Amino acid sequence: PDAWPNYTDGRANIAGSSATRGPHGHADPSGSMSSVGTGSHINSSSGVATQSTSSSAVLNYMRFVADAPAHAPGIAYSDRSPLVVLREELDYFVVPASGRTRGDVSTVRDFTHNMAKTRCGELLTEDDSVFEPLERTMQRNLDKWRSKISSEGTSDDAQALQSASIIEQQLIDMLCLAGFPRDARWGCRRVEPSRTSVTSLLAVPLDESADPARAVAAQKLLLFYKKPARKCWWEGEDVNAGDAQHKIDLKLWCRRTWTLELVLV
Repeated sequence: PDAWPNYTDGRANIAGSSATRGPHGHADPSGSMSSVGTGSHINSSSGVATQSTSSSAVLNYMRFVADAPAHAPGIAYSDRSPLVVLREELDYFVVPASGRTRGDVSTVRDFTHNMAKTRCGELLTEDDSVFEPLERTMQRNLDKWRSKISSEGTSDDAQALQSASIIEQQLIDMLCLAGFPRDARWGCRRVEPSRTSVTSLLAVPLDESADPARAVAAQKLLLFYKKPARKCWWEGEDVNAGDAQHKIDLKLWCRRTWTLELVLV
């Protein structure tokens, strides 16, 4: 699992990780997955929010951001252009609703597990929004937080869920101030050959305008020069890999890893 390092570590993390395990032995931050809906192929159903940040990680991150201007390295790049580079590595695992992984995995004849993996890769490639998956996770965290508050009152788990959503919103806001559009789409997104993995990349020029908020965001991002930061989280999706007449119900487990860094070109 990822941990929050100190400022001198060569690789910073922008989210904590967790305590339980998802499929295939990978870490699952919340102990369960949440379902999402994106159009006719991905059907929304009720689920449990993914918690990706512990309370200690939240405190470390707040201190990390607050101290950013003081710790930012002196970088001379008068003859070079700074770029903010965001990379996503998405590993996915397909579990047929039938539970079968050999032969026909659904009522549709000759539809195999390998075909299901290929179809899910296509659906994930088409879903090319940069921020929507993280915003979905934030919304579920908030929904779960409200449910815990109404049923249990204030608790450490409820506070951690609320703090996780606040930190993730701050990350999105910082990236948008640095030059990312709110409706950003991945510039490059493809399925890795012979793997159930989708790799995405987007690079934007660092916005260093005179606007105070943008100037602060740019100063914070200087911390990631030669020190990439990483965030990882899980989510679960109910997928129809067929059509309205021939449904092929699958459970799609996704592990998303973001890597953020500043480069000079």
